[in-house]
Amino acid sequence: MGDVGWMMLSKFEHMDKYKAHLLQSANHHSFLEKAFEFKYAGDTLFDAYLDNLEDKYGNKGRIQELGWFNGVNLLYAVAIENLIKCVVIKTMKKNGAQYNSFSDIAKEWNKKIKIHKVLDLLECYNLKLDTKEEEIVKKYQPFMSGSGRFAYPKSEEEIKSIADNGRPGIVNSKENEIIHEFFEKILTQFDEKAPV
Repeated sequence: MGDVGWMMLSKFEHMDKYKAHLLQSANHHSFLEKAFEFKYAGDTLFDAYLDNLEDKYGNKGRIQELGWFNGVNLLYAVAIENLIKCVVIKTMKKNGAQYNSFSDIAKEWNKKIKIHKVLDLLECYNLKLDTKEEEIVKKYQPFMSGSGRFAYPKSEEEIKSIADNGRPGIVNSKENEIIHEFFEKILTQFDEKAPV
C-alpha cells in the first residue's frame, strides 16, 4: 500500500475511535464513573478541609478557607449532578431511546429544562427522590450552576437570595457521611453498582 493508502487507513481508524467515544458519551456508565471520580475527589478535599479547620496555629486566611469550602461543595455538586444524569440516561434507554452522543441527549434536555436543574430533569422522566435526597440535591444545586461556581450567579433571583440569606452551602463533619448515604440510596433505588 502506498502513502495515500496508509493515510486513508489511519483516517478511518481515527473515525472509528471518534465514533466509539461519541457513543460512550451517551452511555450512562460514563456518567456513573465521572460521578464517583468527583465524589472521591470531594472526599479527599473534605478530609483536608477538616484538617485545615483544626489548624491550631491560625495559619489560614479567609480566601484559603473559602477555597476549601467551595471546592468541597463544587466537587460534591458535580458528583451528584453526574449521578442523577446517569440515572436519567439509563431510564431513557430502558424506555427505548437511542442516542449517538451526549450532545444528542443534551439537545433533548435543553428543549425541556435548563441542563443543570437536575430535579427538573428527574421530573421530566417521572423519576422521584425521597424527601431527604431531594433536600440534598437542593442544597448542592447552586454549586451545579451559578453562585457556587462563579463570583456571582447571572440570575437576579439568585443574587437576591444571596443578599437575603447569605451564600449557599454548608460543610460540616457529617457532610461526607451524608454524601455516601445519598450515593448508596440512589444506586440501590435505581439498581446500579459503584464502579471499581
